[in-house]
Amino acid sequence: MGEIANMISGQARKRISLLGTKLGAGLPTIISGKDLKLNRPKGKNMTMVKFELEKGFFELGICLEGLSG
Repeated sequence: MGEIANMISGQARKRISLLGTKLGAGLPTIISGKDLKLNRPKGKNMTMVKFELEKGFFELGICLEGLSG
């Protein structure tokens, strides 16, 4: 999961940098367990993507901090 987060983050940073915005990367956090509820960071936008597989599903959450236009 951490590697998937790194790949997505790297590609997003590369494309956003083409728009003139410089981004740094934080360490991905992996939270696992059954029937978890994740509280979104207060005051931060977060995007959740659900992936469904044969054996179940997982969700990937992305939160970008400090973006300015």
